[in-house]
Amino acid sequence: MYQYPMSQQMSLSVALAIEENQIRCHREWALRLRPFNLGLSRLLMTQAEEMEGCRKELMFFANRLLYGHDRLTRVYPRHERIEFDNFFILSWEQARLLLDKASRFKEEALNFYCGCLIGASDGPLSQLSRLFQMMAVLKKAQDQSLQQALTRLPID
Repeated sequence: MYQYPMSQQMSLSVALAIEENQIRCHREWALRLRPFNLGLSRLLMTQAEEMEGCRKELMFFANRLLYGHDRLTRVYPRHERIEFDNFFILSWEQARLLLDKASRFKEEALNFYCGCLIGASDGPLSQLSRLFQMMAVLKKAQDQSLQQALTRLPID
């Protein structure tokens, strides 16, 4: 999906796009789940808040790293909509589809961050590598939470 290694600017651009997309999706999905299952809604909203913290760290790093240099390239990841007859989630099957999608997003992000870490060296990339390593750990933990939630869902 991505070509590695990539420049600092490109890796930051992609990382920001991933986080912004996942924040937007998680917030929307939390809202859609709220009337059906408040616990699942809170799980997604909590993950969105964690990702917002990551996005802020990425922006801080980008501003410090790129101060006086080229701007970040805007990257727009694909956004697959989950369409149901109703905006709100009304069944466990719909909730399962939504959580599966969120889990796939986590896996894609984890693969991106791990791909950026391959061949990373000391020097200017080391701080970015540490940030990506922290984000990979967070994505893995978030995916595990989603997987646990999926295993607890009743069958329609």
